[in-house]
Amino acid sequence: MRTLVAWRPAGILAVPCLDAFAAGAMATDRDIPLVLMDRRPRAATFDSVDVDNRAAAELAAKHLIDCGYRSMLVVASIFAANNMRDRIEGVRIAARAAAQAVDIEILEAGNDVAAIGATLFERLAGGARPDCLFSLTNLITLGALAALGRCGLHVPDDIGLLGFDDYDWLRVVSPPITAVRQPVEEMGTAAWSRLTARLADPTIELGHIELRCALEIRSSTRRRA
Repeated sequence: MRTLVAWRPAGILAVPCLDAFAAGAMATDRDIPLVLMDRRPRAATFDSVDVDNRAAAELAAKHLIDCGYRSMLVVASIFAANNMRDRIEGVRIAARAAAQAVDIEILEAGNDVAAIGATLFERLAGGARPDCLFSLTNLITLGALAALGRCGLHVPDDIGLLGFDDYDWLRVVSPPITAVRQPVEEMGTAAWSRLTARLADPTIELGHIELRCALEIRSSTRRRA
């Protein structure tokens, strides 16, 4: 950010790694408009565009419950991130609304694929196997596939798998993986519109735009007998 603001750009679109984005002050101190994408700041300091993570995770968890899965391993990157907490809360909302009891286990696995795979292998090899696994990031989905392979578990015969974030490779692996699709293009368009509006009128109120996700149902989840 220090290097970037030194170039004196007209505006900045940023996707911070964490919610606490102290470096953003470097832009505001120089009156450079800044719009955050895929993160909502704890305080209304910047314009921002993200998705309704809670509703998206609730939709995904409801699909798993409707398929008949009754024990769900939900794997987050880091609990300190607002989007992870929102996704976990969405799962819990769906579980509370279910007609039958659903066992939810929450696991923090980090952001390194190799470490995620090791953590999940240790969990799956050493405890009662859940009916399904809900990975809350695409990196966790990759780590989950590695761990499931090491454990000799087959999707969806042995365990269901659903991922948050939809990438091309999820459609071509076998079986194709059910995933929450974030509206990436719409997010970029909304963020650009918000930035250009602020460039045209720096006095407009700070705004937040929240978009909806969709669920792409594929063969990694199926109705249980």
